[in-house]
Amino acid sequence: MTKVICSAERYSHCPPMIPAVEKFISEARAKNVMVVFTSTKTPDVPKTQIWPELAPNDNDPFFQGLLDKFIGTDLEKTLKDKGIKTVIALGVAAQGGVISTASTAAQRGFEVVVPVDAVAANESYSEQYTVWHLSHAPFLALHTKLTKLDMIKF
Repeated sequence: MTKVICSAERYSHCPPMIPAVEKFISEARAKNVMVVFTSTKTPDVPKTQIWPELAPNDNDPFFQGLLDKFIGTDLEKTLKDKGIKTVIALGVAAQGGVISTASTAAQRGFEVVVPVDAVAANESYSEQYTVWHLSHAPFLALHTKLTKLDMIKF
């Protein structure tokens, strides 16, 4: 959720999500849950562009990729080295990074949780399609659960 992409001009549903995502990240950190940040590689959007309220700390892994953040990164190794079995996928560009990364996570053996109130796209249809696809596609539907941020407990 970078300033470049998560803006009222590009993804109008994204800026209103920031307070809820900030609270979610705080709760996760309080329970020692690893928080991983990703960003797009094209154009190169560094972690300094993440909204300050959501900014990664020094211990948070940061990966840059195209759509699927597993491709060309150590994301899978990082998760598996920590014994992580469930990935919570949220963010902006639902029809790109969220759907691609969540799909690959399921295909690589992770359970996937998608808080539908924390995915944004440039239009409502893309948001709806993303969550529909993840919860209905063969195989993905068996390993993806839809929920809301405030229903996730650590």
